[in-house]
Amino acid sequence: MKYTIYCLATIGVLSCNTGREIPGFLRNILNAPLAQRAVLAESFLQQQGQFPVIENNEDVYFVYYGQAQKVQVAGDFTGWKPHGLPMKRVDGTQLWYMKFSFEPDARLDYKFVIDGEKWILDPLNDKTMVSGYGPNSELSMPLYEPASELAELDSVTEGTMWDTVFYSDELQNERPVYIYLPEEYVWTKDSYPLLLVHDGLEFLEIGRTKIVLDNLIFRMKIKPLIAVFVPPVERRAEYEKDRQQTFIRFLMNEVLATLQKKFRISERREDHAVLGISLGGNLSLAMGLSHPEYFGNIGAFSSYVQESLGGRFAADPKLLRIYLDRGKYDLPLLLPLIGALREELDEAGYDYRYREYNEGHSWGNWRAHLDEALEFFFPAEQE
Repeated sequence: MKYTIYCLATIGVLSCNTGREIPGFLRNILNAPLAQRAVLAESFLQQQGQFPVIENNEDVYFVYYGQAQKVQVAGDFTGWKPHGLPMKRVDGTQLWYMKFSFEPDARLDYKFVIDGEKWILDPLNDKTMVSGYGPNSELSMPLYEPASELAELDSVTEGTMWDTVFYSDELQNERPVYIYLPEEYVWTKDSYPLLLVHDGLEFLEIGRTKIVLDNLIFRMKIKPLIAVFVPPVERRAEYEKDRQQTFIRFLMNEVLATLQKKFRISERREDHAVLGISLGGNLSLAMGLSHPEYFGNIGAFSSYVQESLGGRFAADPKLLRIYLDRGKYDLPLLLPLIGALREELDEAGYDYRYREYNEGHSWGNWRAHLDEALEFFFPAEQE
């Protein structure tokens, strides 16, 4: 990722700290006398149909209009830290701008930071993406293709959702658990593969996973399956820290053991997968290593990898199939951890699938590529 700050050295004279020509959409404003610039800036805002402004399929100009002492951009591409170089204000106006360059198919979340403390959506961009902390503004580059399996269509037959509550004596807490049954479950006597999903409520509400499952099953991209969505109560403690092993016992001995009896779930480990994002990916890796007799597949999206997991995959008899991915603009902390895990899997001779996308650590990324993992784990049988 490259960024450029353009600057105006003197009135009517254009220059830039990279030696590149000023962007065309600002040239008229910057070449005008100071007294005329405010009117020209307002005219530009009314005429420009899309923000941020994208040129040449890769150059992106973030634009903000408003009174401020300092404006910065923070997003997937800055590690969600306001960048050290502020946006440039066009003298004589309230128009601010900054240039970045991204891949033509990138999709990224961002916000503006006003005067170092107020985080806001881009007022000029009506495209937003829901995150775990509320909405962000969304930048979709010209060659980005939205995932078709996220669309809710009337022609698709729908599975059904069940919900219940599980109480854990060991954890001393309770949580809702949601179960997806494929449409055909009610009129067959077949057994079905199982998908266990961490951060279950977010996967349903933000990740649109029921819609994804309905579409992939209807299009015969994956086998019909049963999916179990479990939310955390104390996420970091249960997914990584001191309650992780207790939480795994709760899932295995109470939740899955109960559901295995109640629903027609396949007994074959090859038909079982556990999947999560970030810390949920870490928990998925830990569960697969702790219970390879039950899980044959692990999905870890943008995953954290705790230190205690290091070396355990090399010792495993390679019974596990693993799907890993990350965004190019993912959290900097995660990139070396995922890289080290890949090296271990390569050295141990694992057959695994790895994908890298020009996106960030976001639900927009994870939900758009859920099909990659599901088609890897549960490919539909060829007729």
